[in-house]
Amino acid sequence: MSNVDKINFYLERSSLKSKMGDVEGALKELDELLEFSPENPIAHNNKGIIKMDILNDFEGAVSEFEKAVEKEPKQAEFWFNLGLAKMNCNKLDDALDCYSKVFSCHEQVVVQDNRIFSMRFAANYNIGKILFNLGEFGESEFYLSNAIKNNPKMHEPYTARGLVNLAMRKYNKALGDFKKAHKLNPSKANENNIKNLELKLRYISIIKNAFSENELIDNGFLIDKISDMAVFVENGTGIKKFGVVFKYEDAEKTYSIEFDNYIINIRLLD
Repeated sequence: MSNVDKINFYLERSSLKSKMGDVEGALKELDELLEFSPENPIAHNNKGIIKMDILNDFEGAVSEFEKAVEKEPKQAEFWFNLGLAKMNCNKLDDALDCYSKVFSCHEQVVVQDNRIFSMRFAANYNIGKILFNLGEFGESEFYLSNAIKNNPKMHEPYTARGLVNLAMRKYNKALGDFKKAHKLNPSKANENNIKNLELKLRYISIIKNAFSENELIDNGFLIDKISDMAVFVENGTGIKKFGVVFKYEDAEKTYSIEFDNYIINIRLLD
Protein backbone atom coordinates (compact mmCIF):
# COMPACT_ATOMS: atom_id res chain seq x y z
CA MET A 1 0.00 0.00 0.00
CA SER A 2 1.43 3.39 -1.01
CA ASN A 3 1.65 6.30 1.43
CA VAL A 4 -1.23 8.07 -0.33
CA ASP A 5 -3.37 4.94 -0.17
CA LYS A 6 -2.58 4.52 3.52
CA ILE A 7 -3.54 8.14 4.26
CA ASN A 8 -6.81 7.73 2.37
CA PHE A 9 -7.42 4.46 4.22
CA TYR A 10 -7.26 6.22 7.60
CA LEU A 11 -9.38 9.13 6.39
CA GLU A 12 -12.08 6.87 4.97
CA ARG A 13 -12.20 4.70 8.11
CA SER A 14 -12.45 7.79 10.29
CA SER A 15 -15.28 9.21 8.15
CA LEU A 16 -17.17 5.90 8.24
CA LYS A 17 -16.87 5.58 12.02
CA SER A 18 -17.99 9.16 12.48
CA LYS A 19 -21.11 8.56 10.37
CA MET A 20 -21.85 5.43 12.43
CA GLY A 21 -21.64 7.45 15.65
CA ASP A 22 -18.32 6.02 16.78
CA VAL A 23 -16.73 9.38 17.55
CA GLU A 24 -13.96 7.92 19.69
CA GLY A 25 -13.07 5.47 16.93
CA ALA A 26 -13.08 8.24 14.32
CA LEU A 27 -10.66 10.34 16.37
CA LYS A 28 -8.45 7.30 16.98
CA GLU A 29 -8.13 6.68 13.23
CA LEU A 30 -7.03 10.29 12.73
CA ASP A 31 -4.53 10.06 15.60
CA GLU A 32 -3.05 6.94 13.99
CA LEU A 33 -2.87 8.82 10.70
CA LEU A 34 -0.92 11.62 12.41
CA GLU A 35 1.50 9.08 13.86
CA PHE A 36 2.10 7.85 10.33
CA SER A 37 1.99 11.30 8.69
CA PRO A 38 2.59 14.01 11.35
CA GLU A 39 2.42 16.88 8.84
CA ASN A 40 -0.97 15.92 7.46
CA PRO A 41 -3.28 18.99 7.74
CA ILE A 42 -6.43 17.13 6.69
CA ALA A 43 -6.22 14.94 9.79
CA HIS A 44 -6.11 18.01 12.04
CA ASN A 45 -8.94 19.64 10.10
CA ASN A 46 -11.11 16.53 10.36
CA LYS A 47 -10.40 16.24 14.08
CA GLY A 48 -11.44 19.86 14.44
CA ILE A 49 -14.71 19.22 12.61
CA ILE A 50 -15.54 16.30 14.89
CA LYS A 51 -14.74 18.32 18.01
CA MET A 52 -16.72 21.32 16.80
CA ASP A 53 -19.76 19.72 15.14
CA ILE A 54 -20.23 16.63 17.30
CA LEU A 55 -18.54 17.21 20.66
CA ASN A 56 -19.12 20.99 20.91
CA ASP A 57 -15.51 21.23 22.06
CA PHE A 58 -14.84 24.57 20.41
CA GLU A 59 -11.53 25.29 22.13
CA GLY A 60 -10.30 21.84 21.14
CA ALA A 61 -11.49 22.50 17.58
CA VAL A 62 -9.59 25.80 17.49
CA SER A 63 -6.41 23.98 18.45
CA GLU A 64 -6.83 21.44 15.63
CA PHE A 65 -7.72 24.03 12.99
CA GLU A 66 -4.75 26.19 14.00
CA LYS A 67 -2.47 23.22 13.34
CA ALA A 68 -4.16 22.68 9.98
CA VAL A 69 -3.68 26.28 8.79
CA GLU A 70 -0.10 26.28 10.08
CA LYS A 71 0.70 23.31 7.87
CA GLU A 72 -1.41 24.44 4.88
CA PRO A 73 -2.05 28.22 5.02
CA LYS A 74 -3.51 28.44 1.50
CA GLN A 75 -6.45 26.13 2.16
CA ALA A 76 -9.65 28.21 2.35
CA GLU A 77 -11.62 25.51 4.15
CA PHE A 78 -9.13 25.40 7.03
CA TRP A 79 -9.30 29.16 7.60
CA PHE A 80 -13.09 29.11 7.36
CA ASN A 81 -13.36 26.30 9.91
CA LEU A 82 -10.97 28.12 12.25
CA GLY A 83 -13.11 31.25 11.91
CA LEU A 84 -16.24 29.26 12.70
CA ALA A 85 -14.64 27.72 15.79
CA LYS A 86 -13.43 31.14 16.96
CA MET A 87 -16.94 32.47 16.37
CA ASN A 88 -18.35 29.72 18.57
CA CYS A 89 -15.82 30.72 21.24
CA ASN A 90 -17.16 34.29 20.97
CA LYS A 91 -13.76 35.50 19.76
CA LEU A 92 -15.34 37.63 17.07
CA ASP A 93 -12.33 39.76 16.12
CA ASP A 94 -10.24 36.61 15.67
CA ALA A 95 -13.04 35.05 13.64
CA LEU A 96 -13.15 38.08 11.33
CA ASP A 97 -9.41 37.80 10.78
CA CYS A 98 -9.71 34.10 9.90
CA TYR A 99 -12.60 34.63 7.50
CA SER A 100 -10.68 37.41 5.74
CA LYS A 101 -7.91 34.91 5.00
CA VAL A 102 -10.35 32.91 2.89
CA PHE A 103 -10.31 35.59 0.18
CA SER A 104 -6.56 35.20 -0.39
CA CYS A 105 -6.80 31.42 -0.80
CA HIS A 106 -7.72 29.37 -3.83
CA GLU A 107 -11.49 29.26 -4.30
CA GLN A 108 -13.16 26.14 -2.96
CA VAL A 109 -16.67 24.80 -3.37
CA VAL A 110 -18.34 22.82 -0.62
CA VAL A 111 -21.56 20.84 -0.35
CA GLN A 112 -23.78 21.13 2.72
CA ASP A 113 -27.40 20.05 3.17
CA ASN A 114 -27.45 19.10 -0.54
CA ARG A 115 -26.54 22.69 -1.49
CA ILE A 116 -23.40 23.80 -3.26
CA PHE A 117 -21.75 27.07 -2.32
CA SER A 118 -18.32 28.64 -2.30
CA MET A 119 -16.08 29.33 0.67
CA ARG A 120 -16.03 32.99 -0.30
CA PHE A 121 -19.81 33.10 -0.10
CA ALA A 122 -19.70 31.51 3.34
CA ALA A 123 -16.95 33.85 4.53
CA ASN A 124 -18.80 36.95 3.32
CA TYR A 125 -22.00 35.73 4.94
CA ASN A 126 -20.40 34.97 8.32
CA ILE A 127 -18.42 38.22 8.34
CA GLY A 128 -21.68 40.06 7.67
CA LYS A 129 -23.39 38.32 10.59
CA ILE A 130 -20.53 39.07 12.98
CA LEU A 131 -20.42 42.74 11.99
CA PHE A 132 -24.19 42.95 12.48
CA ASN A 133 -23.81 41.60 16.02
CA LEU A 134 -21.06 44.16 16.62
CA GLY A 135 -23.35 46.96 15.46
CA GLU A 136 -21.28 47.70 12.34
CA PHE A 137 -24.32 47.82 10.09
CA GLY A 138 -22.78 49.55 7.08
CA GLU A 139 -19.91 47.06 6.83
CA SER A 140 -22.28 44.19 7.52
CA GLU A 141 -24.45 45.25 4.59
CA PHE A 142 -21.36 45.36 2.35
CA TYR A 143 -20.30 41.78 3.12
CA LEU A 144 -23.82 40.38 2.94
CA SER A 145 -24.25 42.04 -0.45
CA ASN A 146 -21.02 40.33 -1.53
CA ALA A 147 -22.42 37.01 -0.33
CA ILE A 148 -25.52 37.60 -2.46
CA LYS A 149 -23.29 38.35 -5.46
CA ASN A 150 -21.38 35.12 -4.79
CA ASN A 151 -24.60 33.11 -4.74
CA PRO A 152 -27.88 34.94 -5.42
CA LYS A 153 -29.94 31.77 -4.99
CA MET A 154 -29.19 31.37 -1.26
CA HIS A 155 -31.93 32.81 0.93
CA GLU A 156 -29.96 33.32 4.17
CA PRO A 157 -28.00 36.45 3.18
CA TYR A 158 -31.17 38.17 1.99
CA THR A 159 -32.79 37.63 5.38
CA ALA A 160 -29.61 38.75 7.17
CA ARG A 161 -29.29 41.86 5.01
CA GLY A 162 -32.98 42.57 5.60
CA LEU A 163 -32.30 42.66 9.35
CA VAL A 164 -29.32 44.97 8.75
CA ASN A 165 -31.41 47.35 6.64
CA LEU A 166 -34.12 47.21 9.29
CA ALA A 167 -31.57 48.26 11.92
CA MET A 168 -30.47 51.14 9.67
CA ARG A 169 -34.13 52.14 9.10
CA LYS A 170 -33.88 51.42 5.39
CA TYR A 171 -37.34 49.92 5.47
CA ASN A 172 -38.05 49.65 1.75
CA LYS A 173 -34.73 47.89 1.18
CA ALA A 174 -35.39 45.60 4.12
CA LEU A 175 -38.81 44.74 2.73
CA GLY A 176 -37.27 43.89 -0.63
CA ASP A 177 -34.72 41.59 1.01
CA PHE A 178 -37.33 39.76 3.08
CA LYS A 179 -39.54 39.29 0.02
CA LYS A 180 -36.62 37.85 -1.96
CA ALA A 181 -35.69 35.51 0.89
CA HIS A 182 -39.32 34.39 1.20
CA LYS A 183 -39.52 33.73 -2.53
CA LEU A 184 -36.39 31.55 -2.39
CA ASN A 185 -37.41 29.79 0.81
CA PRO A 186 -40.95 30.46 2.10
CA SER A 187 -40.93 30.70 5.89
CA LYS A 188 -43.19 31.97 8.66
CA ALA A 189 -40.41 34.21 9.96
CA ASN A 190 -40.01 36.04 6.66
CA GLU A 191 -43.76 36.17 6.18
CA ASN A 192 -44.03 37.94 9.54
CA ASN A 193 -41.14 40.26 8.68
CA ILE A 194 -42.91 41.26 5.46
CA LYS A 195 -46.26 41.87 7.19
CA ASN A 196 -44.66 43.91 9.98
CA LEU A 197 -42.66 46.03 7.57
CA GLU A 198 -45.65 46.71 5.34
CA LEU A 199 -47.54 47.83 8.45
CA LYS A 200 -44.61 49.97 9.55
CA LEU A 201 -44.35 51.68 6.16
CA ARG A 202 -48.06 52.33 6.23
CA TYR A 203 -47.80 54.07 9.60
CA ILE A 204 -44.83 56.12 8.43
CA SER A 205 -46.80 57.20 5.37
CA ILE A 206 -49.76 58.20 7.53
CA ILE A 207 -47.53 60.28 9.81
CA LYS A 208 -45.75 61.97 6.93
CA ASN A 209 -49.02 62.74 5.17
CA ALA A 210 -50.63 64.06 8.36
CA PHE A 211 -48.12 66.83 8.94
CA SER A 212 -46.09 69.11 6.75
CA GLU A 213 -42.33 68.94 7.12
CA ASN A 214 -42.34 72.36 8.81
CA GLU A 215 -45.00 71.26 11.31
CA LEU A 216 -42.93 68.23 12.22
CA ILE A 217 -39.83 70.33 12.79
CA ASP A 218 -41.62 73.19 14.58
CA ASN A 219 -43.27 70.84 17.04
CA GLY A 220 -40.25 68.79 17.99
CA PHE A 221 -40.53 66.01 15.41
CA LEU A 222 -37.30 65.26 13.64
CA ILE A 223 -37.81 63.79 10.18
CA ASP A 224 -35.29 61.01 10.85
CA LYS A 225 -37.19 60.13 14.02
CA ILE A 226 -40.40 59.24 12.21
CA SER A 227 -39.10 55.69 11.84
CA ASP A 228 -38.64 55.42 15.60
CA MET A 229 -42.24 56.41 16.18
CA ALA A 230 -43.31 53.66 13.82
CA VAL A 231 -41.18 51.15 15.73
CA PHE A 232 -43.11 52.04 18.87
CA VAL A 233 -46.39 51.51 17.04
CA GLU A 234 -45.33 48.20 15.58
CA ASN A 235 -44.44 46.83 18.99
CA GLY A 236 -48.09 47.21 19.96
CA THR A 237 -47.79 49.72 22.80
CA GLY A 238 -50.78 52.03 22.83
CA ILE A 239 -52.62 50.32 19.98
CA LYS A 240 -56.28 49.63 20.75
CA LYS A 241 -59.00 48.55 18.36
CA PHE A 242 -61.43 51.19 19.46
CA GLY A 243 -61.90 54.43 17.58
CA VAL A 244 -60.87 56.24 14.46
CA VAL A 245 -58.34 58.75 15.73
CA PHE A 246 -54.57 59.16 15.49
CA LYS A 247 -53.15 61.09 18.48
CA TYR A 248 -49.79 62.60 19.26
CA GLU A 249 -49.43 64.51 22.49
CA ASP A 250 -46.46 66.58 23.63
CA ALA A 251 -46.03 69.23 26.30
CA GLU A 252 -47.76 71.85 24.17
CA LYS A 253 -50.20 70.40 21.66
CA THR A 254 -52.35 67.44 20.75
CA TYR A 255 -52.65 66.36 17.12
CA SER A 256 -55.26 64.02 15.72
CA ILE A 257 -56.28 62.63 12.35
CA GLU A 258 -58.78 59.95 11.46
CA PHE A 259 -57.86 56.67 9.79
CA ASP A 260 -58.98 53.07 9.87
CA ASN A 261 -60.20 51.63 13.13
CA TYR A 262 -57.38 52.17 15.61
CA ILE A 263 -56.24 54.53 18.31
CA ILE A 264 -52.49 54.93 17.95
CA ASN A 265 -50.57 56.69 20.71
CA ILE A 266 -47.03 57.48 19.62
CA ARG A 267 -44.13 58.84 21.60
CA LEU A 268 -40.78 59.96 20.27
CA LEU A 269 -37.99 57.56 21.22
CA ASP A 270 -34.67 58.91 22.44
